[in-house]
Amino acid sequence: PQVSAAFEQVEDHLESISIRACGFVGMRGMLAEEGSYVQLSGEPGLLYLRLGEPRTVDAEAIYQLLTGPSQDLPLPVKVTPQAIFYGLSSWLALHEPLSCTLAAHSPLAEQKIVPELTRMPGKIATVSTLGLLSEQTLSVLMRDPALPPATDEVSNALPFRLFVRSFGTDNALTQRLQEQVIAWDASGRPGERNLHIRAYPHDTNLTVQERDITLSKRWTQFVFSWN
Repeated sequence: PQVSAAFEQVEDHLESISIRACGFVGMRGMLAEEGSYVQLSGEPGLLYLRLGEPRTVDAEAIYQLLTGPSQDLPLPVKVTPQAIFYGLSSWLALHEPLSCTLAAHSPLAEQKIVPELTRMPGKIATVSTLGLLSEQTLSVLMRDPALPPATDEVSNALPFRLFVRSFGTDNALTQRLQEQVIAWDASGRPGERNLHIRAYPHDTNLTVQERDITLSKRWTQFVFSWN
């Protein structure tokens, strides 16, 4: 997930004054995050994984998981695609270092390799999902598998029940994903407009609250909280 944020200076740091969810091309050069994009198909751009935190993973092993056996578990939560884009995706990315996003474009989007959580219909359709990836298991969210694909604007706006589809043997990872979704729901489903970001120089000795989330980058320390 990505956001566009405007900041103002407050004493020794920056604080966000506006945050909006968005999508844009990742940074290159010195600011690029190496190891966060994993190509899973022979043809570039058709099937890929984005990692929440850069790390080394085995693309072939992930593909074998995706095309192997799986199990589906229902969650007591209904959502809309908008709630996922503006809220749940950011919550999961900030709370889970093992978070990931999985996507497929046509023609692979129609082969059901990627469990459908959200779909962008069109001549070149895109199916995507988000979840957690460990060394042995991939657990991702999906819409109720009994529902037909969301192929138009009307069906794309309707709420649906969430399921977890788990590939692999790490049941603890599946439970972590379930717990994060339920925690987001219990917290009032905060979205990007409830998010507040503080940015400090990397060598700052931070004072944070219990529910704050910190993220350290090369030159900056970020502190995230929800209002």
